[in-house]
Amino acid sequence: MRRIKKQKKKTKLTFRQLFRRTIKIFFLIVFLCFICVGIWSFKTGYLQNKWTEAKLFFHESMGKAGFSVKDVFIQDRVRTSFSSLQEAIAVNQNMPMTQVDIYAMKERIKALPWVKDVIIERKLPNQLFIQLIERRPIALWQKDGRHHPLDEEGNVINVSPKGLEYLLITVGEDAPRHTPELVNELIKYPELNRRAMSAVRIGGRRWNLILDEVDDGLEIYLPENDVPATLARLDRLNKEHDLLNRQLKRIDLRLPDRLIVQTIDNRPIQPLRSAPKNLTGGHDV
Repeated sequence: MRRIKKQKKKTKLTFRQLFRRTIKIFFLIVFLCFICVGIWSFKTGYLQNKWTEAKLFFHESMGKAGFSVKDVFIQDRVRTSFSSLQEAIAVNQNMPMTQVDIYAMKERIKALPWVKDVIIERKLPNQLFIQLIERRPIALWQKDGRHHPLDEEGNVINVSPKGLEYLLITVGEDAPRHTPELVNELIKYPELNRRAMSAVRIGGRRWNLILDEVDDGLEIYLPENDVPATLARLDRLNKEHDLLNRQLKRIDLRLPDRLIVQTIDNRPIQPLRSAPKNLTGGHDV
């Protein structure tokens, strides 16, 4: 009797082990099937096609429900061409609003040369608002005989300089980086700003301004430091003594306590109504 019971117990344990092994094999087969199906779907593109079909169905459903592009409003477009902007927006009328990729559109618009930044808002159910923040040209940087527009941060704008010939021309390898500061100071003095034709960086340390004519205009030597105070001083001397309208070829303002000038053809300086302090004439500096 004892032997029979032990045999039954042993048979029962063997059945459990067999069941467990069967379950493991079953799940292993199922897992391998899933892998095979996944590989097959990936190689044949079945799942991707089904996902694409599902997305298209969703977009079409939203469009039919009234969520489609009817109007696109553009604000603050000044220099950006409409055709290039339209190409960058890349939406069609009645296109489902859910199909409009705002992020991709923003990146395309920001890639346009005049665009500094852009704000895009989706006004449901059917409107898009696009506000451009464009670069403001402040000068032309002359390099290798060509002119490149600069924006308010000193960055080169990759566009033609045509139509921007009225801007100040700056020369020098490091001119773009220092141009915004100079331009911001010049605009404080209308006459000086109007007559300034070009500015040349000397030794990467300071500016020489050229007034009236690029090739043969009045040169103004500015110091390395205190340019704002120097321009204020020049403006004051001009208002008091009409300095910029005299027959001068060069005005040297590098020394804070002295004004050195060179006349055209080294002719004598006409007397001033009230001579500036420490005025020296006829020096070639």
